[in-house]
Amino acid sequence: MLSETLREVKGTVDVLWENVDSPGVHAKTTFVIVWGHIQDALQKLKPYSDASLRPKHALCRSVIAHMEKRLEDNNPNDDGDEFDLAIFARDLVSFLAAFHRCLSEGTTKDAKRLAHEEFCSG
Repeated sequence: MLSETLREVKGTVDVLWENVDSPGVHAKTTFVIVWGHIQDALQKLKPYSDASLRPKHALCRSVIAHMEKRLEDNNPNDDGDEFDLAIFARDLVSFLAAFHRCLSEGTTKDAKRLAHEEFCSG
């Protein structure tokens, strides 16, 4: 399920990349789709405690939860501040990199923790 979430979010970024003619419109659509994938993943993980998950899956849940917070802070649908496309793009790239490093079997435990710390503290 986590691999599928990663794949789906990456796919939405690909659509954004392919449609650079009107980035604001496509970015807001991408935001909504990414938001849905984030919410879905968190909902599916909700019944499980961190202790019942493999360590890499617990790290991924934390990365996803931090991405949810970043999306909430830069929501294009809020009546408050303007949507910042640059922040959204940076957050998406950072999220995908951290999520991939935490989930990957080829990443060492230390590298997973470092990727998690860098994303969740930034």
